[in-house]
Amino acid sequence: TSGLINVNFQPEPEFTVNKGSVCETEVQILEVTITEADLDSNDLTYTWSTGVSGKGDDYRSIEVGVNSDISSVTTQNYSVTVTTDNGCEITHETSVVFKPTPTFDLGEDIEMCDIESRKLSVHFNDDYFNNNSNVSVTWNTGESGKTITVIETGEYIAIAELDGCIYSDTIFVEAVKFPKFSIDVLGLDCDDKLITLSANIDDTDVEFKWSTGETSKIIYVNKGGDYSLLVERNGCSIAKNIEIKNQFFEDSYIYEEHTLCDGDSLLLKPDLDYESIRWSTGETSPTILVDEGGIYTATLQNSFLCENLIEYEVHLDEGPKLSSLEVDEEHISFEFTGGVAPFEFYLGDDLIHSQNVVNNLPAGEHTLFIIDKYGCQCSEVFFVEDPLDINDVVTPNGDGFNDTWTIDDLKKYPKSRVRIYDRYGRLMHESNGVDLNWDGRFSGNMVPANDYWYQIDLYDDGVSVYTGHFALIR
Repeated sequence: TSGLINVNFQPEPEFTVNKGSVCETEVQILEVTITEADLDSNDLTYTWSTGVSGKGDDYRSIEVGVNSDISSVTTQNYSVTVTTDNGCEITHETSVVFKPTPTFDLGEDIEMCDIESRKLSVHFNDDYFNNNSNVSVTWNTGESGKTITVIETGEYIAIAELDGCIYSDTIFVEAVKFPKFSIDVLGLDCDDKLITLSANIDDTDVEFKWSTGETSKIIYVNKGGDYSLLVERNGCSIAKNIEIKNQFFEDSYIYEEHTLCDGDSLLLKPDLDYESIRWSTGETSPTILVDEGGIYTATLQNSFLCENLIEYEVHLDEGPKLSSLEVDEEHISFEFTGGVAPFEFYLGDDLIHSQNVVNNLPAGEHTLFIIDKYGCQCSEVFFVEDPLDINDVVTPNGDGFNDTWTIDDLKKYPKSRVRIYDRYGRLMHESNGVDLNWDGRFSGNMVPANDYWYQIDLYDDGVSVYTGHFALIR
């Protein structure tokens, strides 16, 4: 016998399933995509490795995630089996990469004093992020970095990011207002020399700490110096200081002695703070200028109406007076009277130690100063001269010898003036001694052979003058 058997081949459920990469705080949707055209996805049964199973499109996709915090990149494997009504089935595997999220906590909100600053810092919950230089932190202030310093109140948001995974936290900073205050001077007891210092503040819920150790609102001080006050409230504190002048505690009478050089003037100026001043001269200016010896007083009144009397005794020093000065070619000696010892002697800027003889002075102009104990002085200008080598014959005949009348020694005297006269007193030539070089001409013409007279003024001041004559021979 023979028979015919029909075999019906059913299509296998061909499909794909996606992969994924998400942050640990997110979920990944795994979804089956049927690629067999003859199959209806709603007629298939889906069995996932997570334990989810059922027929129809409601089971064609699932959500997967991590159930605990992770500190490094983690890969999870999944599989799904798709089965037809005829029992044909195929299983595919897939995976999802979970990346850690840089979680942190900025902490509790902050109350800070309105005169201070605070640091806000990001501390990650896992050392993986604390030690990872690839983690970036930005703030809503525009700053970057794990730590910022804030001085204003408000909301601060830190945002951390690593590999596209972002986490943020918010903290509020509120200010504790601190009352303003000042240190006031309430008054001065002129007789007992006591100054009253007080904290000028309206708030009563504060603590006082003075630099003196006292804790009251008002204190009394009996000497000058710097005093500070620290005021505290609710953990906030602020300090201020005040300077009290020593003059408030000094004797009401002050005596000063001064010496005034004759011909000079002296400025009298009290070195104290005051509100008003009255001089014995009747003036009320801060200073007076005196040019005579005597007693001068200044009565000072401060802001507390306490008075100080300053007495200035001014002694007149007439200073030293030069009585004699002898000068020759090599040394000087001098005598003086008056002034107050000890004395100092100067030649120009050089200190000398004897008034009797000063040897080996160079030729030229010098100034002698005599200065006494109080700086009063006298001075005298003198000259030390070199003997001049003056030629007494000039022969302007063009032979190269004595053709012009010149004096080499005058090069030492840049201020010297030379004048040449004929026998009738007529000026024939005048020049600076350094430039002297007379060739026997007057107004361009040769003068006749004869005797001519010269006048040499070494300093052009009419004091050191040499005169004489020389012969002009042709």
